[in-house]
Amino acid sequence: MARRYGRSPRAQRLVAAIAHGHWKTTTFVVGLRHNQLTAPLVIDGPMNGTTFRAYLEEMLAPTLAPGDGQSILINELIPSININNNNHL
Repeated sequence: MARRYGRSPRAQRLVAAIAHGHWKTTTFVVGLRHNQLTAPLVIDGPMNGTTFRAYLEEMLAPTLAPGDGQSILINELIPSININNNNHL
């Protein structure tokens, strides 16, 4: 949000530039471990099923190793990232 008030010398108008955003959605997805963040991804726009599946297969899955202990995948149930037959992931 832009500042609505500012300071200027008495009887002079305040003229200042403000940053204008692109007003689009930016999505940030990351793998969370007990000691670090892993496989961060930032995309310009909303997440859909195709993008989420590609993130899981290409970025998150390679960071999981058999010796890591128990891995838990928590997925918020958002209809836009619904993937059919996601049990084999």
